[in-house]
Amino acid sequence: MRKVFSCARELGLRKWADPWGLAGIFSGETASWSVPYHPGT
Repeated sequence: MRKVFSCARELGLRKWADPWGLAGIFSGETASWSVPYHPGT
């Protein structure tokens, strides 16, 4: 992430870091794993 932020800074882009959903701890809802685990359904 440090490199990504550094490159963004060099390009003059604004950077945002949002821990929403990080490790399933900070999110209000959980990820739906149904599609990755059962793609044919």
